[in-house]
Amino acid sequence: MQSAGKGEGIQPFLVEKQRFIEAILLRKAELSELGRTFNKAEYDALGRLLQQIYFLDSPPKGPKEVIPSRSMLMGHQETSVSGQAPSRSFSLHRVHYLRDPVYFELDGDPSEHRLEALASFHRLAARVTAQAVARWADRYVAYPLAVKNIPPAERRREGFLPTDLQKREALIEDLFDWFDRFSVELYLAGLHLYEGKQPIMSQSRGIPGELDLTMEEFTELQQIWERKGLPRDLYYPAHERRTIIEQFKTLGGVVRAYRHYSPRQWEQRLQAGVKPLPIPSEEERLEAFIAACDRFAQAVALRMAELTEPGQTVKPAKLQQLKTIYHEVSLAALRAREALLPTPEAPEE
Repeated sequence: MQSAGKGEGIQPFLVEKQRFIEAILLRKAELSELGRTFNKAEYDALGRLLQQIYFLDSPPKGPKEVIPSRSMLMGHQETSVSGQAPSRSFSLHRVHYLRDPVYFELDGDPSEHRLEALASFHRLAARVTAQAVARWADRYVAYPLAVKNIPPAERRREGFLPTDLQKREALIEDLFDWFDRFSVELYLAGLHLYEGKQPIMSQSRGIPGELDLTMEEFTELQQIWERKGLPRDLYYPAHERRTIIEQFKTLGGVVRAYRHYSPRQWEQRLQAGVKPLPIPSEEERLEAFIAACDRFAQAVALRMAELTEPGQTVKPAKLQQLKTIYHEVSLAALRAREALLPTPEAPEE
């Protein structure tokens, strides 16, 4: 009997691992749901379990939130613009702007065509916006959020922007080309633009991020978007965002949480006539999590059996890692089963 190749043998386990990661994330969302007593001990225990399995064999696909450590920008160099950069003679009262998720989501269409169109739009919007905002900045900082396989000397760029607008645009273009050379996806790239110590473009958790501009600057930015074929409402003032508490589907479950809506999202919600989703009982949630634990524990046990097959080179460290994870997953299931037990009534005095 011919054994499966390395890639073929591990793939089913990676699928189960991804499913269990989603189950943990869902359970953590349930534990932190609004209106319930927060079980910090269980929440933290699941967080530790998630860390143990996340990079087991290989990281799961999809964006991973990374918060890089950033050194503070020290000092500020005044430069003579010689009429080359825009005048700052108007009001410096700034407005905080957020990107509208409507323009950066699949909108229920995961087709290859939609993915390619969205990626192309994302790249164009990111470059045009950064080049436009750079005209009001004097300093930049850029870095990839994930630095694996990137040489240390190529992990950060920062400095003053040229006073010439064309050179500024060329520098910003070069930063995006730099990301491309190292295959850094925009959601894993950081790019900040400053006027002095004031951030006017903040993108520490991926691109696109947030803007802090005057009303005059934002109006000019909208005109630039329009000339480049982009929508004028790509970003919107943060004070126009609506926040409500509602049920929503996530990771295969339903939880109650704060939901934020841009003006366009809110309009779409009203037109769709959204109805509240039924919320599973705590017993149903616990039973679903127990089933996820049991399924992943079985996958871990099978993986250990595969690694100790005759002819396999046994790696003690890998086996010990799997044994530890099996133990922790079993404990998580046990705690969930105990939570299903009826609470004993206090004896009458």
